Amino acid sequence: MRGFRLHGPQRRFELTVLSGPDPTMGWSRIGISFDARRGSEGSSSCLQDDEMTRLTAWFEAVAEGAEAQAIAFFDPELAFSVLAEPERLVQITLCWHFLPPWVKGEPDATFTLPFPAEPGQLRRAAASLRGENR
Repeated sequence: MRGFRLHGPQRRFELTVLSGPDPTMGWSRIGISFDARRGSEGSSSCLQDDEMTRLTAWFEAVAEGAEAQAIAFFDPELAFSVLAEPERLVQITLCWHFLPPWVKGEPDATFTLPFPAEPGQLRRAAASLRGENR
C-alpha cells in the first residue's frame, strides 16, 4: 500500500492511500494518523495521482537540501512546508477532515506537526509514495 511515515521527537505521522483514484474524478482516499501528545486519525478524498507525484518530488527536493516552496492539497486540507530556523523542519498542516477532535469546530482551525527534515527519512517517504517497499 502506498503511503509514508515521518517520525520526530515524541511524534509520528502516517499517511496511507486507502483507495483510488476513483474513475470519475481521479481522487484517492487518504488516511492519516498521528501521535503528538494525543493521537488522532482521519480520512478524506483529497489527493490525485499527479499530486502524489508532486509530493514525492517535494520530499526528494527537501531531502537534497533544496529551498522547496510549500505544497498544499485540496484548498488546503493537507499542506507541507519547510522551516529553516532554528533547525530545518518539515511542517505538516492539517485542516478540515484531518483536524484532531480537540481542534475541530474552531473557525479557520489548523493543526501543525513539525518533523526534523532528516534526508534519509524524507527519501524513504518519497520511495513509499512511489509504491516501493518501505
